[in-house]
Amino acid sequence: MPRLWCWLPGLFPLILFHPVSPSPTEPGRGWYVDVTAGGTEDGTSWVDAFNDVQDALAVAQVGDEIWVARGTYTPDRGTGDRSTTFQLVSGVGLYGGFAGWETHREQRDPVINETILSGDLARNDGPRDCAEYTNCCSEHEELSCDDPSCEAFVCDMVPGCCDPVNYPYSWDVTCTEFAEWACCHLGSWNSCENAYQVVTATASDASTVLDGFTVSAAYACYARDGDVDGFGMFCEGGALTIGNCTFTGNAYYGLYSDSSDLSLASCRFIDNMWLGFLPYHSNVTLGDCSFIANGTGMYGSGSASLSNCTFRDNRKIGLDFSGDTTVTNCTFTGNSRGLDLGGGRQVVSNCDFIRNRYQGMWNSNSITTLTDCMFVGNSSSGLFNGSVLEAINCAFLGNSGRGIYDDGGSITLTNCIIHGNYAVGHATIASGLFVDWGGTARLRNCTVAGNYGAEGIKIGQDGSATLTNCILWGNYNDIDSPESAQIKLWYNATVTVNHSVVQGWTGALGGIGNFSADPLFVDADGADDIPGTEDDDLRLAPNSPGMNRGDPGFTPDLGETDFDGNPRLQGCRVDMGPYESDALQLLGDFDGNSRFDLSDFAGFQICLGAGISYPSWLDACVCTFDFNQSQTLDLVDFADFRKSLTGP
Repeated sequence: MPRLWCWLPGLFPLILFHPVSPSPTEPGRGWYVDVTAGGTEDGTSWVDAFNDVQDALAVAQVGDEIWVARGTYTPDRGTGDRSTTFQLVSGVGLYGGFAGWETHREQRDPVINETILSGDLARNDGPRDCAEYTNCCSEHEELSCDDPSCEAFVCDMVPGCCDPVNYPYSWDVTCTEFAEWACCHLGSWNSCENAYQVVTATASDASTVLDGFTVSAAYACYARDGDVDGFGMFCEGGALTIGNCTFTGNAYYGLYSDSSDLSLASCRFIDNMWLGFLPYHSNVTLGDCSFIANGTGMYGSGSASLSNCTFRDNRKIGLDFSGDTTVTNCTFTGNSRGLDLGGGRQVVSNCDFIRNRYQGMWNSNSITTLTDCMFVGNSSSGLFNGSVLEAINCAFLGNSGRGIYDDGGSITLTNCIIHGNYAVGHATIASGLFVDWGGTARLRNCTVAGNYGAEGIKIGQDGSATLTNCILWGNYNDIDSPESAQIKLWYNATVTVNHSVVQGWTGALGGIGNFSADPLFVDADGADDIPGTEDDDLRLAPNSPGMNRGDPGFTPDLGETDFDGNPRLQGCRVDMGPYESDALQLLGDFDGNSRFDLSDFAGFQICLGAGISYPSWLDACVCTFDFNQSQTLDLVDFADFRKSLTGP
């Protein structure tokens, strides 16, 4: 049955599978659960609803739906048995978010009518004041703290925080993170009475649904529970659809999936101690999901497709995944590291990596394509690459340390902007692009500008780079000459530069078609006079010498566009940098400098033999010098060109 989407203003979307409730008779029975109901408790209506979700799960069969009214439900039936769990029934839909009067499922509101499946069996979890336990919740040198219950909790979770023999370390950031997490969630740090797994799905089929619940307070600790882990929800095998669910306050994991096929929509993973979502050897599809303030937002392996997801303020990594991955329209903000890809083929498009505390993105052991992505204000580097990566129409702005760090990998950049990144010191790093340890970089139609504190591009140990149709301008530090501040070579490094603008160009690096002339950006540092911010404009002004002066042999791919989405080639020759102007060059002006001179004469001589010596130039030659529009170059064209050169 097709899914219908209903958007409520200011709320997350509801996934609706049927327009009306099922009949309480065969087939497709409906069962009702309301903790406050006081009728016969046979589950056949809201008045006579079950008081316990477990009662409904015990009678539900394939094709049934269970509707659960707001309130808090625990899986133990009051026994305190930590091993109990809400075991989903294959082929049954379990829905929360009801007030207890609805006759149609779309009438529910999971936000207002919060329906909680909780592992807090003793109902004693709750926030504590971390200020009272400053010796637990702050880093210090001793492996102990001034509150025994706090210390016991941290020692359970991370034994290394309390073992001076095997782990002679301080009470470091890892220890304090666990202590701070406990302050926010556990009323008694040493109680250890919560359920291990709140919800479980085993070998369920694709028609099984969990929708409209908050799943919280699963808890386990190493020292007392051995190999047992705490899961808000545990899935093993089979398939499952999860919608409009919030997984929060679980230790260790919000949702764990082992070899399952999961589809998640409009789910939230908030403040789970270790991981929000761990799909292990699973195939997962996520849409409109958010991962906020977890240890790590999502970590796993298998295959994953994510769209319109948010990863924000996770203490370690936003998304850490190994396997074929597609990430579209996602945002990574304020995490220690935004995105970590390792293994498989990765496609990342229209994503933003903003102010992550260590790196925006890390790529290793993967073949990755980035398209239309923004890396802004990240620390250490916007992008780290140790594998194979292609970036198209991407911007790296205002990152500290490096905009891009290629460490022994292979990186291809097309129509990219590396601008306003900065470094403290410059002995071993580059503020724009750093290619090191045998890495290779290929840049086409890129602008590397306004990076400061080190070099625009540095090629380190055995590294190499090839630049075509690029602009390197305004990169600076206090040591290097203007040219070496744009490109610097270290330790057996090599570079090839063709048809590019390089500030301070001396010709010492070789190549053809290069020059040093101000590219005349529209406004390189914007109204705030700070490079690498949103008000900068690196498009070329109408009189820029970078227009129509790129590689004459350049032929765009079918449908290829510039950074703005405009057709890449509009004149006879491509522009330099990521933006293509619609300014057409004068007929006969081969070098695109808006005047006729001996350089154009030399170009015509080359073009007469272009079919033999420079066959890739043929289209640009005909476009520029075919005065009589015969689609070939001949002496008639030369006569017309001579008139342009010398006058009538």
